Amino acid sequence: MNKKTWGIIAIIAIAIAIVFIIVKKHNNNSIESETDDFDYTECQYTNEIESGEDLFCYYMSADKYPDEPFFADMVELYNASVLVNGIKSVVDVWYRYESSEDALESLKHADVSILKNDDIRAMVTQYLQLTTTVVSQDLSELDTVAYKQFIEYSDLVDSTLATRYNITNYAKLSDEEYWGSMNYRNEADDLYKKLRCKRITPENNESSDAEKDIKLMLEKIKKEKDFSKKCSYTMAYTSQVDYYYIAFDVIEPLLDDGRYSPYLFFLWRIWRCGEQLSNPCYGPSTWSVIPNKIYNEKRFKVAEATLNHIVKHREDAVAINQFLMTSSMNNILRLGQYPFGNESFTELYYLGLVDLGSGSEEELAVEE
Repeated sequence: MNKKTWGIIAIIAIAIAIVFIIVKKHNNNSIESETDDFDYTECQYTNEIESGEDLFCYYMSADKYPDEPFFADMVELYNASVLVNGIKSVVDVWYRYESSEDALESLKHADVSILKNDDIRAMVTQYLQLTTTVVSQDLSELDTVAYKQFIEYSDLVDSTLATRYNITNYAKLSDEEYWGSMNYRNEADDLYKKLRCKRITPENNESSDAEKDIKLMLEKIKKEKDFSKKCSYTMAYTSQVDYYYIAFDVIEPLLDDGRYSPYLFFLWRIWRCGEQLSNPCYGPSTWSVIPNKIYNEKRFKVAEATLNHIVKHREDAVAINQFLMTSSMNNILRLGQYPFGNESFTELYYLGLVDLGSGSEEELAVEE
């Protein structure tokens, strides 16, 4: 094998070691697992490169919603985002593995005919064509002019979608109103009182008393019948417990439930990062398998539950905003702002759940 191959093997070995450290931390605390005896042949993804059909799927159908411009816009944004996110993931994989053949094969699965708006369809078609031109080249002999054009057009696509499908075009919603609706901290206090337990903090969450209180919280969350409170309590739980101690199996049923909560957008993001970092089939490395198909299946369920809620509550500006953000959120990419692993770490940083080594507490707590 050549030096490049040996280098890849070494990096994968390091990534596996990191995964075991993370999983070990889970095993010692809140998640029951058998990763020590894990059979890697059970992993759903056996190839290092995700295929195009896994990236370009879970489109939304307009037929399920009222025949109105608003719902047409919501469906169009969702489907355009599927395509744009898929294209970005193809480029991300191509850049990491330097395989033009795989990238070009993946792009064949991008079906722009799903888009109904002529301008949006033309824009995404142009983006697809520019991407095809770039990934068909050898990375070491890249046409810098074509690549610059691709980058600039990629930014144009992002800004066009963000402007065209902005909350200000559909409802009035101030920052104060939005964050004021996120009252899980108040409901968490109510939960603590009901359970007669103390507030969990990063400083005390490893103590024996904290472990008992966390167990009480999880039992209460699982037994709670009110879906709104269930989501609120879960959000409070994830904000109080050290991220690597979270029992992610508490979150997943909420994403599959079909009912709406404004916290689903955040819980989905927390869950997919947890799945990426703690599942031994995946991992934290830029070389790790990143099964965005699985994450986007949950995204679709959250988006569908949110839009179904909006059908009955057309005036719910927070729900509209949550749908727009759920639709537009990037896939987890390998390469980005975080230089030591994939972008699940960057996402957790913006969620205020991990410290990447710099920035104030205030900066860590700010949602992008």
